[in-house]
Amino acid sequence: MKHPRIIVALLCLVTAGCVSLPREADQRLVQAASRYEMIKLGMSRQDIIKALGDPQKEERDHARWEERYDAGNYAALDVDFDPSGNVLSFHKTKNRYSSFLGYHKATTQTTFASTSEVTEK
Repeated sequence: MKHPRIIVALLCLVTAGCVSLPREADQRLVQAASRYEMIKLGMSRQDIIKALGDPQKEERDHARWEERYDAGNYAALDVDFDPSGNVLSFHKTKNRYSSFLGYHKATTQTTFASTSEVTEK
């Protein structure tokens, strides 16, 4: 009967070194990233606020929306506006952090678009 106890003890040690994102938090980040997909160059600031709500950070020509679980797991959208209040460029980031037995992995997906890129193509 000692073997089942040893197996259980080993499983506890292995899983103690694991860090994973709770399912609800992962779903929130995925939903935020999918909402950010609707942003297009030339959209107005008012249209974006109507779709996403008020930004967490706002300046005259820049705004940031963010859904954050912790320091390593978040989705963010940074938008730069032209003087008339339309999207000049945007930067979308989705960052995932995981850890398993001392091995740490961060996955970052970024998307950048600007009107200068569009006119050059």
